[in-house]
Amino acid sequence: MEAWFTEEEAFALLKKLFPEGLGGADVEAALCPEGWSKSALRLAFHPTPEQQFAEALRWHKNSLRLLSLRRKDDTETTLPDPNPPPDRETFMAEARSRPDSQDESDERELGRLVGLCLWDILSDNHDLVLPDGSRKYLGSFRATAGIIADFFSGEESSDNEDPWDFGRMDYCEFYMGTWAVGGRTDLAPVYRMIFARLRTTGLDWQYAFPKLGVIRFKKPETDDPEWAGYDPSAALEEEEKEREHAKFEADLEEAHRESLEAAKKRAPPVIVTAYHETFGYYPPGWPPWEP
Repeated sequence: MEAWFTEEEAFALLKKLFPEGLGGADVEAALCPEGWSKSALRLAFHPTPEQQFAEALRWHKNSLRLLSLRRKDDTETTLPDPNPPPDRETFMAEARSRPDSQDESDERELGRLVGLCLWDILSDNHDLVLPDGSRKYLGSFRATAGIIADFFSGEESSDNEDPWDFGRMDYCEFYMGTWAVGGRTDLAPVYRMIFARLRTTGLDWQYAFPKLGVIRFKKPETDDPEWAGYDPSAALEEEEKEREHAKFEADLEEAHRESLEAAKKRAPPVIVTAYHETFGYYPPGWPPWEP
């Protein structure tokens, strides 16, 4: 059975790790000794024009993939591109003409980046390993993002607050961590700082290689006999859905195997390297292709 932190335990852990807050003076001294304005980490939220153009090209390429339609016979039909790729000269001129504004204080921006990196470590299917060797989870992807958001804002959730209230969207600012900014600057110093603080508190960490899964909701079981309400056409439709579901699962499993093979040829992820540089060994779960 999965062991989850209670909300109180989760906040106590974050307060122990960051007694002065995610962007406190101690964090700034460790990560930005010359100040946030002179730190390369600031690129995470203030990318250069060259970085902005590279991202625009990637977005354009991904939009083309969305226009690729796969039929049931596995043949592909590509729709015409409605928009041409951005022109480099025009894009760069516009990007350079825009002032580099900052809506938040240095402390808030630094704290936000630390929170994103914290999600990468405490969520994303990774586990915290307690001193007794047991594993514990801060929460689901969304719950972990919500806890970090509340800690960042300094407002601990109330006891009567519904954790499944999707009307609360503040968790979105930390949901999925650094996926949107991770390629703009080297985040290894932030990961190393977080791992060092986890180590100081006696906690360890287990890595989980990314893997997509399928969740399928089935009709609830009843006490009615199997033949009650039997519909031949509905039964055939259900069989078709089962075949499609099985094929989808097989495709995901094949994609996972291909990802593992590709990972063997690359350097370890930055987060794994940062752990190794902090603890002196690779985390449990790495390499993912070994038992």
